[in-house]
Amino acid sequence: MVTLSLSTNLKELRSRLGLFSYYQQYIKGFLDITRPMYELTREEDGKPVTFEWTLARQKAFETIKAKLATALVVTHPNFDKLFILYTNALGGGVGAVLHQKDNDERERIIAYASRTYNEHEKKYPLLNKNVWQ
Repeated sequence: MVTLSLSTNLKELRSRLGLFSYYQQYIKGFLDITRPMYELTREEDGKPVTFEWTLARQKAFETIKAKLATALVVTHPNFDKLFILYTNALGGGVGAVLHQKDNDERERIIAYASRTYNEHEKKYPLLNKNVWQ
């Protein structure tokens, strides 16, 4: 999560916002922080707004990533409980988040990882990308 690269197009941005939104319950002021990024998902006259990554959007992106790495979200593993693993193969890379439910049955992050594909992996069919996570 911390090494998650910035979005270069609307499809990547929507994917990242979806990931961030999953954890919004843990982040105070989530909508205010992410508003500059959500502005890029709007449409005007039935057409998407121009994708322009501004300094305000970069700041929002860095802020939300930093908040996701705080102690309120990330916790230590309890090896007596089940683990939950979420994975995703995006167009440019793969990501995974390892969770566990706490005593209140809320999912807490144990660890996360992501990496971009090399030039050869980018050519793999999506099925193969999901298999090789």
